[in-house]
Amino acid sequence: MGGRKPLKIALDTNILIYFLEDIEPYAAKVESLLNSFMRGEKQGIISTINIAEILTGFYAVKEEEKAVETKKPASRPNSRQLQDSSGNL
Repeated sequence: MGGRKPLKIALDTNILIYFLEDIEPYAAKVESLLNSFMRGEKQGIISTINIAEILTGFYAVKEEEKAVETKKPASRPNSRQLQDSSGNL
């Protein structure tokens, strides 16, 4: 009985970059997906490799401010929950 389990979706780095860099039309679609994670309709999974790739990209092009902002928990929906579940694919 009970409800359906939320669909688990693993996000690749490029999807996250589209969102962080506001690359349309993808950013709006990614935002919709992230909002579905926030509502508990789906579960998003990212890996520490995703995070490392994103931060490396920002540092490589001397965008340290974006790297710092990205590392803040409030800038990522459910960031702790997503990080904690990154190995549960």
